[in-house]
Amino acid sequence: MTEVDSTVYAWAWGALILLGVINCAMIFYAVYTKLDALEKHFAEWLYLSMDCGSSGGSFHWRAHRMAAVSRLITSKSIQRQEPLLIDAVQRLPRGLRFWATSPFHVGYFVCGATWVLWLYGKYRGLL
Repeated sequence: MTEVDSTVYAWAWGALILLGVINCAMIFYAVYTKLDALEKHFAEWLYLSMDCGSSGGSFHWRAHRMAAVSRLITSKSIQRQEPLLIDAVQRLPRGLRFWATSPFHVGYFVCGATWVLWLYGKYRGLL
């Protein structure tokens, strides 16, 4: 293993950790500043994506509710059940759509990249 490989590998981990920290900040910001407007916009359809009666002001329940709203926006199967929901998603302002979906998509990327980096490190003997 060359020194360059291990240096690039370490920088990749550092970048991934930094992206994860930024993503945590994005989630906190979205949950505490954008959730109320999103819930107001989708109040009629939230029952479709909520598994249980999640209510409360804690971060955990607010993140649950944000995930439910994000699921309404991104799930085509839910939108096929309620044709009027498609119109509501299209009327959603771009800024709200960004804050409802992007933190989750970045989180999926961080999880996948962590898995790939870990596997690469195990395969190349860097871990």
